[in-house]
Amino acid sequence: MKGVQKYLEEKINEADRKNKTYEEFLCYVFKNAYDVRKENGRKNRIRNTKFPYKKYIEALVIEDLPNCAKDKLQTLCSLDFIKNEQNVYFLLLIAPQLISLVVFTKSGY
Repeated sequence: MKGVQKYLEEKINEADRKNKTYEEFLCYVFKNAYDVRKENGRKNRIRNTKFPYKKYIEALVIEDLPNCAKDKLQTLCSLDFIKNEQNVYFLLLIAPQLISLVVFTKSGY
């Protein structure tokens, strides 16, 4: 299994030291492999979008954002739109001032 090879010997020794059962050891190995695959899938989806550049929320200067964007930022950071099965659309216009619009819509619309 990919993703398991890096730490397998270490985890075998750890399981032996802690007297873990075979089932506990396998459960841990498979869970870890699942987590690695899930994280790699996330990274691949981001890479495959081929965005010209990435902007991370941590890099935002919140004080520079318009009030409407500040209001939506908390929702974005909480990731509630994922639980609510909403799509997120950003519209950024540069005019006399930066105007930002974040629209949350139900999936499928």
